[in-house]
Parts: sequence; structure tokens; C-alpha cells
Amino acid sequence: MSDYIPTTEMVKSLYEIGKIKAYDSYDLAEFDRWLAEVIRKAKNDAWFEGFSAGWDECDDPSGFVNDKWDAKTPNPYKQGETE
Repeated sequence: MSDYIPTTEMVKSLYEIGKIKAYDSYDLAEFDRWLAEVIRKAKNDAWFEGFSAGWDECDDPSGFVNDKWDAKTPNPYKQGETE
């Protein structure tokens, strides 16, 4: 498998070309919305993974959570439960 990773602009161009060849109407804003959702999900997952790792590191043997880690820190990338 190749280590080549296409740029976002290349993928966007290929999306546009594919839609044209399929005689399908296209809206590049649709691609941009899809890409924004992919990026938001990646950030959400990374935030949660980092928060979880930090939380695990702050537990002390007595069972109390270290004061420097606030369990109420909101994930800025998480959307509402209904979204």
C-alpha cells in the first residue's frame, strides 16, 4: 500500500469530476459540509481520547480524583445528543 495521501483540494476536484461524469448535479457546498463533519468527528474523538487518558492518569490510589482535573470540562467538539 502506498504512503501517498491526496490533498483535500485533490479529493474535492475528484468529487466534482465524478459528479460531472455521472451527469449528476453537484454542489461543492455539499462536499464542504461533509468534510466539516469528518473533521469535527475526528476532533471530538481525539478530545475524548485525550480527556480519558488524562482522567486515568489523575486517579490516585485512595480513590479520589486529583483536583487538577475537572470532570465537568465540556467537550467543545461534541454535538447535542439529538444532532
